[in-house]
Amino acid sequence: MDLRKKMTIANYRINLIPKKKSGHNSKLKYNYFKLGDIMPAILKVCAEMRIFHRAFTDENQLKLMIQNADKLDDEWLDLV
Repeated sequence: MDLRKKMTIANYRINLIPKKKSGHNSKLKYNYFKLGDIMPAILKVCAEMRIFHRAFTDENQLKLMIQNADKLDDEWLDLV
């Protein structure tokens, strides 16, 4: 299966996993997901779907690089 098809299935599976919003904006009164809330679900599904991943962070964003573990000759896909 190619990487884009795997990602479609992975996205569906990640959304099925219950996640709790641990961040709270008291000024505007809303809750939000922090990176630590969603990464365990992403990493779990990547392992199940045989998707290699590398995560890089800077002060403003997360960059997740993924590759199909079944086709190691394929290039890495960057998700920002």
